[in-house]
Amino acid sequence: GSIGLGILQVLTARLLFLQWFEPLYTFVYDNCRLTDALSDPTKPITWWSCLIIADLLYYWFHRFSHTYSWMWTTHAVHHSSEEYNLTTALRQPALDFFAPSFLISSVAAALLFPWPLFSAHATFNLLYQFWIHTQLVPPLPWVET
Repeated sequence: GSIGLGILQVLTARLLFLQWFEPLYTFVYDNCRLTDALSDPTKPITWWSCLIIADLLYYWFHRFSHTYSWMWTTHAVHHSSEEYNLTTALRQPALDFFAPSFLISSVAAALLFPWPLFSAHATFNLLYQFWIHTQLVPPLPWVET
């Protein structure tokens, strides 16, 4: 189930989502960015700022997904597994990118960072999610209480 949902989500995202999201992100970045100070991805301040901002945006996206019913409708698929293992991280709704909630964690970054840099950090964040969806990582009592 989880792997099948993951494959379906990747296929629909690649076929439908990437056709319009990168141009949207680039349009926002080119026309609405707040500063040019973070335009050079080779500068350490830009790289680290993007890492932190991408993580914070993902955190708020995920938190809102648990708080607001209209966002929970797409996110609930991810929590429907009875197992907690690496495949749980793959359990994503196929049409998640149509939910406005996705824009919270992505388009806001376009106000600061170029697409190639944010895309790389979004990939790092996704890879990190695999580890926290396993039983290998013990519960963090100061966070999960």
